[in-house]
Amino acid sequence: QYFDHLAESAETGLFDSLAHPDLVKNASPVDWDFDRIRPFVEKALDRIAKTGVAMEINTSGLNKSYSEMNPGPEMLALMAERKIPVVIGSDSHVPTRVGDGFDLALDSLSAAGYENVSVFHHRERDDLLISEVRASLFAGRP
Repeated sequence: QYFDHLAESAETGLFDSLAHPDLVKNASPVDWDFDRIRPFVEKALDRIAKTGVAMEINTSGLNKSYSEMNPGPEMLALMAERKIPVVIGSDSHVPTRVGDGFDLALDSLSAAGYENVSVFHHRERDDLLISEVRASLFAGRP
C-alpha cells in the first residue's frame, strides 16, 4: 500500500519529486528484505516512470538505523532501468549537514547506471552530468 500511495502521489501532478521512496525500511531494519517487496516496488516504479516525476536519493539514511541511503541500491537500479530522474537530498536540519554524503550519492547513482542528476528551478527540471556535479562539489577544495 505504501508504494501504491507513492505512485498515486506522482500521478497527481502536484509534485516535482518524491522523497524517501523506501523509508519503510527504517521501521524494521533487522528484518528488512527488499526482495519481499520487489513486486510492489516494480509496479509502483512503472507507474511513476510514466509521469516524469523525479525521485530523490537521500543521504540522511546513512545516519539511520538501517544505515543506507533512501533508496537503497536495489530500488535505485530499478529506477535507473526505468529512466526515472533523480535529485539528491541530505535532510540537512543543521548547516553542517548541507550536502552531506553527496559524493557517495553520486557514486551510488553512477553504479546504478545513471549519467545525470536532476535539479529544479521554478518547477522546471534540468539534468546535469554527474561528472560535472562531482567536479563542482570538489571545486576549490585542496
